[in-house]
Amino acid sequence: MRPARRTVLATVLLTAPLIVVAVVAASVMSLPIGYLAVMLSLLAIIALGLLRQRRWGWWLGVVMGSIWAVGGVVNLGAVVMGPLLWADPWLAPLLVAYVVSLATGLALLLSRAVRAVFRRPAMTGAPPS
Repeated sequence: MRPARRTVLATVLLTAPLIVVAVVAASVMSLPIGYLAVMLSLLAIIALGLLRQRRWGWWLGVVMGSIWAVGGVVNLGAVVMGPLLWADPWLAPLLVAYVVSLATGLALLLSRAVRAVFRRPAMTGAPPS
C-alpha cells in the first residue's frame, strides 16, 4: 500500500533537517564517524517505519521528533539569549527553520488523518479463521 502524501511529507520534515544537522555536526565539530553512522541509521529506521506505515515507526517518529524539537527549542533559546547570536547571525534563522520543520512534521504525524493510517490492523499472510 502506498503511503499518503501527509505521511511522506511528515517523514521528510522530520528526517531532512536532522540529516543536515548530523552531517554538519560530524564535519564541523570533528565528531567521530560513528555518530554520523548512528544518526543516519536511526533516521533511516524512522523513515522506513513511517513510509511502510508501521505503528512502531509512528511511535518512534513521534517520540524522537518530540525530543529533537524540544532540544531545538532549548538551543534556540540559548542562541537568542547568548553571545552566539551576535557572533553568527545566521544561526538563529537556521534554528528557527529546524524547529518549525520538526514541529510541522510532528503536527502532521499527530493529525487525525495520519493517525488513522497507523491504527489499521496489520495485514497478515494468514487467512481469516
